[in-house]
Amino acid sequence: MAGVAFGLLTAATGGLDFFEGWLIAAYLLIALFFVNGAVNERVVRRLGEKAVEAEAGQRSVEEVVSEMAATNRPTLLFVINVAIFAAIILDMVLKPF
Repeated sequence: MAGVAFGLLTAATGGLDFFEGWLIAAYLLIALFFVNGAVNERVVRRLGEKAVEAEAGQRSVEEVVSEMAATNRPTLLFVINVAIFAAIILDMVLKPF
C-alpha cells in the first residue's frame, strides 16, 4: 500500500501524466495483485476453519488432511501473484506503452 501511495505521489510531483499507457497497465496489475491476494486469503481461511473444526471433533481429521493435500490452489495463487508482481516491475522499468 505504501508503494502505491509513494508511486502516485511521485507521479504527481514528477510531472508524469497519470493516464500514460504504462501507468494504466500498472494500475490494472496492482488491482489484479490485490484481488488475487483476497481470493488466496479466502481459500486459506476456509481451510483453516475446517482444521479448527477437525480439532474440535466436529469434522474428520482425515477428511481435512485429504482436502488440504488435494488443494493446490494457495500455491497456484501465490505463483500468480509472483508473476503479477514481476509484471509490475517490468512495466515500471521498461514503460512499454
